Amino acid sequence: MADVLFVGVTTGGSLVHRAMPLWQPLLPSPVRVRGVDVHPQATPARYVKLLDDICDDPDAAGAVVSAHKIRLFDAARERFDELDPIALACGEVNAVRRDGSSLRGYARDPVSVGRVADEIWPERTGDVVCLGAGGTALALAFHLASTGTPGQLVCADRDPAALERLTRRIAVPVATHLGEGPWDDLVAAAPPGSLIVDATGMGKDRPGSPTSDRVRFPDHAVVWELNYRGDLRFLRLARAQAADRRLHVHDGWTLFCYEPFVRSDYTLRLLASPAVETYAGFRPGSMSAVNIRYKELWGDQGAQNDRLLIDGLNVCNATLCPISKQVNAFFAFDRNRDGQTDLSSPDPVLGSLPFIQGGDVYVPASSPPDGTATWQLDSRGGGRIRTLKVPNWDSATDGVTLQWNDFERLTF
Repeated sequence: MADVLFVGVTTGGSLVHRAMPLWQPLLPSPVRVRGVDVHPQATPARYVKLLDDICDDPDAAGAVVSAHKIRLFDAARERFDELDPIALACGEVNAVRRDGSSLRGYARDPVSVGRVADEIWPERTGDVVCLGAGGTALALAFHLASTGTPGQLVCADRDPAALERLTRRIAVPVATHLGEGPWDDLVAAAPPGSLIVDATGMGKDRPGSPTSDRVRFPDHAVVWELNYRGDLRFLRLARAQAADRRLHVHDGWTLFCYEPFVRSDYTLRLLASPAVETYAGFRPGSMSAVNIRYKELWGDQGAQNDRLLIDGLNVCNATLCPISKQVNAFFAFDRNRDGQTDLSSPDPVLGSLPFIQGGDVYVPASSPPDGTATWQLDSRGGGRIRTLKVPNWDSATDGVTLQWNDFERLTF
């Protein structure tokens, strides 16, 4: 079994340890994740030793680097036998591959960050205010500079070297602000519809928020907290204003886990499990279906709730879809085989798995189908209600998988 080192600051709390077992069926061979914690102020020698350890370890396939992308590049650039063009352009490495005694470094953040930014901020109105000037901020700025940003690119950080590096490597003007914050005035001064990003690591690697509790977000802004764990104070501040200021608020989970299936104009690969199909199916007279969306379903966040409706009934409630559960897959089936719906408690088997929830939902079915069932997704942050009508296939012979796109700009 090959080891992939996950290099960060506090890797023990990362969801990658829970996610990897679920991703194993998608991989050509077994992979084990091994967390490696490196202090944010580690010496250059520590990064050189990290690469030497990877090179000397026959079980190591490589590494994924989270919080140390720039420092690793600066300290150990000469240790790589090959660096991809984006790594050289951005001066960072976030993926390391070992081939025998050779090491190759890659910068994939501009691709992944850019992909999500394009989805959550499709209109590109207003400015970009990025709080933090580290590796992910550099990746975002690199993508926006490459694809065109209509407004101003604004970046704030407490480290002058980080700001200097970002402005030196980006081919468009950047308005920089040096200081400790809080950056309330900078956020409030942004035009409506701006993209506001927290790339400081505060709320995860260190406590707090880059703004105070008095911050006022611009109307219609897209607020992106790059963290997905920790106290997430900045995220909570944005959610509290989401309804009144019509904000679109996103956390960092989509950046780390984005549509892990193969899709083209000709093929669509849906994730499936024979064991789960057997457990949730074979309930004659009723439907069995799973709804999948990698932007997790929230049911306990008030105005920021999602609604997942089955024949008009919202099944995304606080009990089944709390934000702490991070539900990506919701199984709806007649759990008690009694022809009744009961949303008061989760399924004890499916609900014990990470990112998965099961609800006792009775939807009448027939074989062959004699009607349709209506499935609707009303996403937090606005956008149209998406509707799919599915034949009422009987779970004794058929199961239904509904794969929702993550963001409302996309259509079926």
